Amino acid sequence: MSLNKRIWRIIQQNKAQYVSSMVLVALSCLLFTLLSVMAFNLQTNEEQFIKDYALEDVKTVVQLPIPNIPEVEQAFGVQIEPRYEFDVEWKPQVTLRLFDESAKVNVPALIEGSPLQGNNDILLSPSFAKAHNVQLGSEITLDGEAYHVRGLMAVPDYIYALKTDSDIMMDPQAFGVAVITKEKMQELKQGTLYYNIKGNSPELKAYLEQRHKLLLWKPVTENPRYQLAHSKIQQTVDLAAKIPAIMLSLTCLLLATAMWRLVKMEFTQIGTLYALGYKKGEILRHYLRFPLLIGLIGGVVGTVLGMLCLAPMLGYVAMYFNLPMLNVDWSPAYLAGSVLIPLVFLLPAAAIVVWRALRLKPVTLMRGHSKTVKTGRLMRKIKLSKLSFTAKFKVRELLRNVPKSLLMLFGVMLASVFLLFGFAAQSSIDYIVKDSFGDTYKYQYNTMFNKLQTENTYGGEVYNMLPVALTRNEDVKFSLYGVRPDMKLLSLQDADGKEFPLQNKTVITRALAESTGLQAGDTLAVRNLLKDDQYYDLKIDAVAEVYTGNAVYLPLDILNYHLKLPETSFIGVYSLQPLDVESSQVLRVENRADVQRALDSALEPMKYTLYVTGAFAFVIALIVIYVITSLIIEENKGNISMLKVLGYTPKEINGLVLNAGMIPVILGYLLGIPLTLSSLESLLKNSLQGIDMAIPIQFDPLHLVFGFVIIYGTYELSKLLSKKKVLSVSMAESLKMQRD
Repeated sequence: MSLNKRIWRIIQQNKAQYVSSMVLVALSCLLFTLLSVMAFNLQTNEEQFIKDYALEDVKTVVQLPIPNIPEVEQAFGVQIEPRYEFDVEWKPQVTLRLFDESAKVNVPALIEGSPLQGNNDILLSPSFAKAHNVQLGSEITLDGEAYHVRGLMAVPDYIYALKTDSDIMMDPQAFGVAVITKEKMQELKQGTLYYNIKGNSPELKAYLEQRHKLLLWKPVTENPRYQLAHSKIQQTVDLAAKIPAIMLSLTCLLLATAMWRLVKMEFTQIGTLYALGYKKGEILRHYLRFPLLIGLIGGVVGTVLGMLCLAPMLGYVAMYFNLPMLNVDWSPAYLAGSVLIPLVFLLPAAAIVVWRALRLKPVTLMRGHSKTVKTGRLMRKIKLSKLSFTAKFKVRELLRNVPKSLLMLFGVMLASVFLLFGFAAQSSIDYIVKDSFGDTYKYQYNTMFNKLQTENTYGGEVYNMLPVALTRNEDVKFSLYGVRPDMKLLSLQDADGKEFPLQNKTVITRALAESTGLQAGDTLAVRNLLKDDQYYDLKIDAVAEVYTGNAVYLPLDILNYHLKLPETSFIGVYSLQPLDVESSQVLRVENRADVQRALDSALEPMKYTLYVTGAFAFVIALIVIYVITSLIIEENKGNISMLKVLGYTPKEINGLVLNAGMIPVILGYLLGIPLTLSSLESLLKNSLQGIDMAIPIQFDPLHLVFGFVIIYGTYELSKLLSKKKVLSVSMAESLKMQRD
């Protein structure tokens, strides 16, 4: 209809409202496309990878090797593959973990290059190769021997390549994994023998314990190298649904406010259209073209931008996870949804607003919208007589524009959450790294033997360890650590920083307390995971503020008593220096410096994440504040004109009209702080399920101040952009209003 020719003219006249809505829709669709399609591909490829390349169900270590593997496989209906693991220092502070090539369980997936051909060929994890700029076809030297880099690969049990189980972040600068031939591994005559098992049989576990003496029995659900990656991928799936929905909800409110103002200002025109014979349905369809255009343009632009960003982002994330992209599916359903979902949000919101006007009688519409501002109950109750004129004006503006003030508050609150989310995450991890982690673990090296020891000839401080499961919930698994009460290299402290004396005391970590709900005074009932028929009841005496690792600490002689072992038995040693011990006797060595470097390296990209979220928050806050300010200026043209007639200077008028938004901006930021805390707590709770870790939510006061400076600076910038509109209102506007 000819009526629709005015749509572009109105959009051009009100660019702030409509173009800003398009930008918000585009950002929402960009995030939806990027996150949803990326999550879909990651999830699909993860499932295919662990299925096609036979991710282990259990990893085990035994004291006595298993000589008759085919017979054991047939007897228990499982697949067993022995695999040696050997750590070698490539460069100072850079470690490669070598595996011999598997054929049945944890099979390496070739990502790029060609398979192993000779005994001096090697396959590297892609993240490690990229971090050190190692090219295919080049050579690297390990322990004096040259290896030809034949290709890049991924193994299912090292999707997230952590050096030790206690690590919380991978660091390809310091650690990577590699595969060599079985013949080469036999030639090296080094490393720890693990048995990777496909199929989890309780009878097999009992058999291995009886015949071969279990040292380790770890189901894949306890493998952080798989579990962390799986949790992060699931977290991406959740974010793909939540963040765009929140953004689109904000856009709906913003557009609905702009549409109501447009319709309210056109009551007379709508009444005239009634008189000319237009039906309600035709008028409704005309006004719905505004959100239709905004949704389609923003949706298409955002989806296209998301598609352009998807390939490099997917490649980066796949390399980060050491996950091969076996198939890349663009998922037309998600792409179509990215374009159409904004319409599902915007059209009903606009329809409700327009229908409010169409319910009025034509005569009422032709008289135009009411110029009289009704005094609300809240305004009648508040006594403003003692306030200055400036204060009265600002308070009345807020009370007369409650919906717009609430929308501004909601927008600023959302922007504050985006901004503070990164700051809170960084502060929380900093607390673990610098305070909790550094104050608890005083040792530099943690050496774990592959056989029980009874005499300490190595130096350092000994400990014993037993993997257990919570009797009332078998899914909760952790370790009992037997340590000497006079230990100096392990400091367990309470919330006030006071150290617990371990003499005849059982202490659990805060991570275990939060995952189980246990507290001091409760009884801890556990089952021995190495011997299924043994159960222990331990009374908890205290909770230590240790957030990395689900663990229980008790005196060494008490643990050995429960295990019916000699009083001095131990399996590991904490020390300040490396132990002088044969590598054939060692199961693994953890170096605290490696953990610290991994955390520091992993925190480096967080700085860039903060920049991105800061820019995102800035754009959202600027759009919301500027649009709402523009709408308030449009509705206050008469007041602005009258103030000019009365002799107020432009600076005074700007202060009266534009400064009224200061209260919702400040309040929105303050409300964003607890919302950030609750959102981050919920996110961490979901993402850390099944992981031996808890993260205390921390806020650095400087971050709060810096965040407020950014948000309030955005408000000041929006005021600066709006000044021109205030100055453009002529004195004659008040006369026009009176004449109308």
